[in-house]
Amino acid sequence: MEGPLGSEMRVPQNFRQKLNMGEVTHDPVYDDAERRFKEIENETKKLSEESKKYFTAVNGMLSHQIGFSKAMDEIFKPISGKLSDPNSTIPEDNPEGIEAVRTVQTDCC
Repeated sequence: MEGPLGSEMRVPQNFRQKLNMGEVTHDPVYDDAERRFKEIENETKKLSEESKKYFTAVNGMLSHQIGFSKAMDEIFKPISGKLSDPNSTIPEDNPEGIEAVRTVQTDCC
């Protein structure tokens, strides 16, 4: 029912609800749905926490790899110490390794 007549008919129920005098009804279908919803909510929270841990672990691994690539870059750099020397930038032993390190650095940093 709509309008003033419907609201007048609901006055006793509203009054009982506010005073906690109404009957407590149990709906097994609703109770089951609520239980399943709580289970899904808990599993979603666990999934969120696990994904945050995974994200942190992957970031840590990538940071470690960046540090490793910088160390490898230092190993493969010529040791002459003279940047003005044109021969000091010529790769001597492993040009593929040097290129791989530079590729990782440009992709990550």
